Amino acid sequence: MVSGKIIERGHGGLVLSNADVLVDLTQRGRWFSIPTNAGWTETNVGVGDATFQPFYMRVDTAGGASASSLATTGIYGLDKLTGGSRFEIDWSKKLRILVTLVWAVGPGTPVAHFQLKDVSTIGALAEKGLGVKILANGSLTGESYGSTLGSVALLTMTASESYQVEIRHYPAIPKVEFWVDGVLKGTQSTSANIPQTLATVAGYLAFSASEGVGGDRMLAEAGGIWIWKER
Repeated sequence: MVSGKIIERGHGGLVLSNADVLVDLTQRGRWFSIPTNAGWTETNVGVGDATFQPFYMRVDTAGGASASSLATTGIYGLDKLTGGSRFEIDWSKKLRILVTLVWAVGPGTPVAHFQLKDVSTIGALAEKGLGVKILANGSLTGESYGSTLGSVALLTMTASESYQVEIRHYPAIPKVEFWVDGVLKGTQSTSANIPQTLATVAGYLAFSASEGVGGDRMLAEAGGIWIWKER
């Protein structure tokens, strides 16, 4: 689940097993397993709909013009260990987001987003955050926002096939890496596009699908959600 042949610090370039990597990450941070069947707020417009199951969640515009479906849940414990709000995100610390995504329906103009961010609204990142965007043709794009939005093209998904996406956030460099199925597919290194400071508002995970006036359908699924946050 966690890919990393060489620990980032303190091991002199020694190649480690996946078990050793997991132990090291656990010592340096905290793991959060995010359930997909409870605790999400569902906001639908038109015929948009969301489904929640133990292993995955689904958002679907159902082919309705101007339809959308948004699922959000407030975060907990991604702040500093002392002096920060437990509901806010400390973007000055490293974090990793892992999620398995499926894009099931296209084409047309709909779009889906999976995001960790400082607001609970639908759509592209417009406040500090990290995420990915799926277009109706299956195009997968990595996105990050510090003071402006940055985008990195990753790959084109095949309909109904699952892809494990890992977003690695290194604010001190600054850099964001986007990995898909264990392979690095894109890197963002523009400072303005990378969140790097402690948030002052509550943070959210958001998964959404939205359609313009065309009435085309976007159906996307997300599961296996994990977050690692540096102490």
